[in-house]
Amino acid sequence: MVQTRRARRITTLITATTVTALVAVGTAGCSTAQKAEPLGAKNPTGTIQLWERAGIDPWTKKVVAAFNASHKNLKVVLTSINDAQINTKLSTVFRTNNVPDVVLADDVDGLPYIQSGNMANLTSQLDASGMKSDLSAPQLKLATLNGKVYGTPAVLDASVLFYNKALFAKAGLTAPPSTLDELVTDAQKIRELGSSTYGFNFAGNCAGCLTFTVLPSLYADKSDVFTGSDLTKQTATIEGNTVLQKTLQAYQTIWKDGLAPKSVQSDNGSLWNKNFLGGNIGMATGGLGTYSAASAAMKKNIGIAPIPGATGGISTYIGGANFGIPAKAKNQAGAWEYIKFASGKKMQALLPSAGFAPIRNDLVNDKSFTSANPEVVPGLTAAATGSAPFTLYHNQLFSLEAGPWQTMFTKAVFGGDVAGAMKQGQTGFTSVLSGSGN
Repeated sequence: MVQTRRARRITTLITATTVTALVAVGTAGCSTAQKAEPLGAKNPTGTIQLWERAGIDPWTKKVVAAFNASHKNLKVVLTSINDAQINTKLSTVFRTNNVPDVVLADDVDGLPYIQSGNMANLTSQLDASGMKSDLSAPQLKLATLNGKVYGTPAVLDASVLFYNKALFAKAGLTAPPSTLDELVTDAQKIRELGSSTYGFNFAGNCAGCLTFTVLPSLYADKSDVFTGSDLTKQTATIEGNTVLQKTLQAYQTIWKDGLAPKSVQSDNGSLWNKNFLGGNIGMATGGLGTYSAASAAMKKNIGIAPIPGATGGISTYIGGANFGIPAKAKNQAGAWEYIKFASGKKMQALLPSAGFAPIRNDLVNDKSFTSANPEVVPGLTAAATGSAPFTLYHNQLFSLEAGPWQTMFTKAVFGGDVAGAMKQGQTGFTSVLSGSGN
């Protein structure tokens, strides 16, 4: 599907009535009969309850089947939860003593669970596994607090730049853009091909989509919209941020000069990149789901490149999912066995068929893998410099339609007031990061 997790994040608060109702179903699939198998236990047995967000089902079902076939004393039972509901269900079940053994959820959502003590410390297990250096470092950072690791990377959803090779050739373009200025110039040349042809596409009313595709242009220039590794003392860095200013100005030019379809202003993610796959748009940004949704003929015409920075460099948004083991899980040792199995090269090599990239660095240099899955190479290459917001307030900052990120982008790009938008963004981010805006 073209629409990814970025377009389906929770955007409203769940009422107390709904949360109460979820308690009844939130513990479904969690076993109370499992004997205790703590981390470090040798030769664990029994059932492993795995909860995951449904968008990863195509890969997880293959891994679970392979694990169950090769482990006679362990059995994984999979509970698939709608992407938009998994955070609410996890928050609910963590209030009980009947939790799943493994959680596979969005990597940017883990820090609140870690800080609140709901996740087990996996530092010793990871150090002893020998696989730490092979795992995606930016995703591992999202599961690390105060030097201790509480989760491991599972699936990489890296944002990339797609370009239409036929339109590029017609416009006389021989390579994808390496800066935002080049991207705007290339979009102008493609727009000149005809009234029904556009240079660039984005989902302008989808906060999560914009987070996924715009932030990489800041990351490429080692910039961000806030700073601070202490989650309780983070500071907004919006006013005076020249990289952010240049990025917003580039998008404003794309909109003002008609280089993107008018539909981008209202696109809340439901149309995201479907029009690019129609063949009359030169460039678009998104995840590998865009490529997976293309027809066989269109795939041959799609080029994929890293997202360029405002002044150079490349980067990506480190989306996807991380594994975690709840602190109150009964079969922690079995859960760790499953995580090691799913993190292996053989299982990770299955991810492209599900529209994702692997989280193992060593697969980037595996010629048999990259030649069979060339579409994942640009994202894997950019992942080395990729990032994602390291904060307790990801949803409030970056996912809500009325949140400070979307509000700033709308005012700057569609309202034409970059300076005013950045001033408003500074205030909005400061309010949320201080806790007063929640």
